[in-house]
Amino acid sequence: MTDIQIPESGALAELAAKVDVLEIALLTALRQQTKQQREDFLRVFDSNISARESINRNTADPLTWTERLAPHAKKLRERLR
Repeated sequence: MTDIQIPESGALAELAAKVDVLEIALLTALRQQTKQQREDFLRVFDSNISARESINRNTADPLTWTERLAPHAKKLRERLR
């Protein structure tokens, strides 16, 4: 299965770059923590994700919080394990 690549607009590309930088910073900071601290973070992170998954963040936008957040949350969890 292949993903269809859609060119990003300048604003979307800039936002994606900012998200990438924040993700790198978060992962770097979390790697400095002990294993127990990382596990505690992931437990609270997963709890917060679950609490928001049923929320549609913007009724004018058909994408739900889950559809927007799930790929990023999954990527972060995989990198931390």
